[in-house]
Amino acid sequence: MRHLPANEAVNPEHRADGRRPTEVVVVTGASAGVGRAIAREFARHGASVGLLARSRDGLAGATEDVERLGGRALAVITDVSDDRQVEAAAERIERELGPIDIWVNNAMVSVLSPALQMTPAEYRRVTEVTYLGYVYGTLTALRRMVPRDRGVVVQIGSALAYRSIPLQSAYCAAKHAVQGFTESLRSELIHDGSRVHLTSVQLPAVNTPQFSWIRTRMPRHPQPVPPIYQPEVIARAVYWTAHHRRREFSVGLPTVKAIIGDKFIPGWLDYYLACIGYESQQTQEPIQAGRRDNLYAPLPGDYGARGEFSRWALDFSVQTWINRYRGWLALGGLSLAAWLWQGLRGLRGDLRELCVRKPGLFLAVHSTSLWPDDGSARCAHADGDVPGISHRLCCNRHRQASAHGRGRVALAHQGRPRGFAPGSTLVQGDGDPVCRRSRFRHGAVVRTGPSLAEIHGTGRPLDRAFVRTRGVCLFH
Repeated sequence: MRHLPANEAVNPEHRADGRRPTEVVVVTGASAGVGRAIAREFARHGASVGLLARSRDGLAGATEDVERLGGRALAVITDVSDDRQVEAAAERIERELGPIDIWVNNAMVSVLSPALQMTPAEYRRVTEVTYLGYVYGTLTALRRMVPRDRGVVVQIGSALAYRSIPLQSAYCAAKHAVQGFTESLRSELIHDGSRVHLTSVQLPAVNTPQFSWIRTRMPRHPQPVPPIYQPEVIARAVYWTAHHRRREFSVGLPTVKAIIGDKFIPGWLDYYLACIGYESQQTQEPIQAGRRDNLYAPLPGDYGARGEFSRWALDFSVQTWINRYRGWLALGGLSLAAWLWQGLRGLRGDLRELCVRKPGLFLAVHSTSLWPDDGSARCAHADGDVPGISHRLCCNRHRQASAHGRGRVALAHQGRPRGFAPGSTLVQGDGDPVCRRSRFRHGAVVRTGPSLAEIHGTGRPLDRAFVRTRGVCLFH
């Protein structure tokens, strides 16, 4: 395993080439799975990465990955359940790489088993790694970041921090504990006026090697609950969150559904998970005899970032993309809504102006269908405001079904009636009411033809009618 020579230690203020020093990142549980993918993602951006894990083989592979991608790596074999080892690792990283800018807590172990079959020692071990490991890592980072008044601590959480599932009581309890610890500590940092940022990234089911080494008492091989995401999806979200001051970032729609569901329908979810929670966490493949696990010691070999379920895993999350750009999307939506609102107001003003400039016929109709003159209609005549031109409009006086729908039309002439509203009666010059009611929507356009409206003396049809809030203004 390659370590940085002592003469290559980074000065926190400057580098030999005069460039700004790269950020220093610490990732716990970096030998495999999500931690391995996170280390690679930071390395792609040129970071110096401190790799903490128990597996010597996994750390060797992670070191090669980081250096191949353009970063600098320092691997330190560490069991995060021991606070002294965590503190010693942090001292070495700052001595050889420089001040820590970002600390990512990710290390975890779990047991897939009904709670009544769990042992006290197993609960203790899961708690020490998955909860206390986060506590030790966070406090170790803050002891260095708070005096400098800068830095970011990222807690790799889970949807299970909000909604627990059967067979993982120890792991779910630890994730709940991390959530409570983080929220309490965040309030303290705010109280102290610290600019150190503490954030959480809540994960969905991820295709990692943990399902190949997790301790289990179930008869079949463990699996993540579908839908499953590749660890690179998580890594990109973690990198983005570490550089934006988000309080919390949820990855994947299943995570959002679990968090919201537990808030509103927790009782129903209890029964739902009782029905599907066992089968959804197991494949159809039986457990092999003598299967080893990593609860107390790492397994030999380099397992990489991805597990056995790449065939079903997703490489992209639309929800995560929306979550990243939600501010811009909200701004764009508000801008679009404002533009449409102004457009509608402008259209209404334009129609009112047209009606004022060219006083014409107003209609009050019962529906959006105008009937042709089929012989049963009564035709009303009125003189328009254009000298030498009279307007003629036919309307049906009876409510009878037809392919054209139902309708009643009222006619008025000479200017725009004031106070016109649905249910009003418009009359001819002789006072004889023609038709009643209006249910046209503002801004609608009604097409008319020669059989409906006709301008006498010219033979030109009335080809359109603009619907206003208080009637229909006809133009030719």
